[in-house]
Order: sequence, then C-alpha cells, then structure tokens
Amino acid sequence: GDRKSIGIEDATKDMGLPAPANEKYYSKPEVANILAEKENIDKAIVEIIQRNLVPIGIGKIALLALLQLRKEGKPISDDPWLKKRQRSFDSSNHKLERPKRKYTKRKAPMEEHEETLRGLDEEQKSIINTHNLPSPRNGSFYTRPEVASVLVEAECVTFAVEGILKAKLAPTSRTQLFRFWRMKKEGKIIPDRPWGTYAKRTPKKDA
Repeated sequence: GDRKSIGIEDATKDMGLPAPANEKYYSKPEVANILAEKENIDKAIVEIIQRNLVPIGIGKIALLALLQLRKEGKPISDDPWLKKRQRSFDSSNHKLERPKRKYTKRKAPMEEHEETLRGLDEEQKSIINTHNLPSPRNGSFYTRPEVASVLVEAECVTFAVEGILKAKLAPTSRTQLFRFWRMKKEGKIIPDRPWGTYAKRTPKKDA
C-alpha cells in the first residue's frame, strides 16, 4: 500500500556506513577500514556500490582485495580510484612486481632457433623473434606450465601475450593467458594438462 523507497541517507544509516571524509567517494583506506569492521561484508559491499560511495566501475573484487591488504597489514595506497578492471587495488604493487630484466629486442639471431623451430613456419619464427619469445620445447606450441613461465619472465607481459596469440603458440584465449600469468606469480601450480583437441598442431604425416 504505502511503501516508500528508502533514501540514500536512510540506507547508509541502516548499514552504519559513515559519510565519506572527502568529496562524494570513499578513499581506498576508508573502504578497507569500513569493511574490516563489518560482520556482513557482502551486504556492506553491495550497499557501498549501489549507493555510489565508490566510483562507477569499481566492483566487489577490487573492494575485497583492499580488505585483504588491510588484513595482511600491507599499506593501502590513497591514490585516486582507477576505473580499469583489476588496477584499482594493485596500482601500488604493480611496479614492484614487474621483472627487473631489461628488454632486449631481437636478442637471439634466427640461426640459434633453427633447430628448435623446425615445426613452425617462417611467419611464426619471425613473430617469436620480434616479441623476444623462447622457442616452444616441443617445436610447435607451449604447454600450460611453459607458457606461464614465459609470461612471468617477459619484460612486458602484454607484448608477450600478443606475440603468443599472433604466432598461435598456445591454443587458448588472451584472458586465459593472463590467468596463467597471475597463477604463476602467486606461486600456484599450473596443471600440465593437454590443451585439448585444438592443441594438436603437429602436421599429420602420411603413412
């Protein structure tokens, strides 16, 4: 009959959410501190996002990551929110985790790869050299653990992913390659399972 929609102030008050200290959004440290005090974290996150107390585009994963940093006692950057996925909470650590190795383009001459690149065509060999990628051990494509190691050791992971997909060195998606990269950086084990039916890149030999 006479139900009324709950106003922002009422809903915020119901959850016990304080008003942002500055402007209209919470800062990253504010969010982490607020969530750490809540028993129902999921509900608090939903309220924070629905009431636009963080910028549009900042999701649950980013907020949970900030809470995790606080629980681990790690410093939380007070930088402005970045609306790119996965960047809002790791911007402070991103530079520290990048490999220190200097990128040297076309480090290995083509001749050094001839023995191991026998299963690849000229275009693939060219891409491998341009993107400074190691040769696949089996001469045709990377295994799952192998591609994870290649990405972790690469100076620029995005450039390496582009090369791997362009040269068809791993029958998988860009998203999956970045997933393997993250798993490897976090010390997780990448299962050495076959890529599946699409992994059979070795040319058929006539009997």
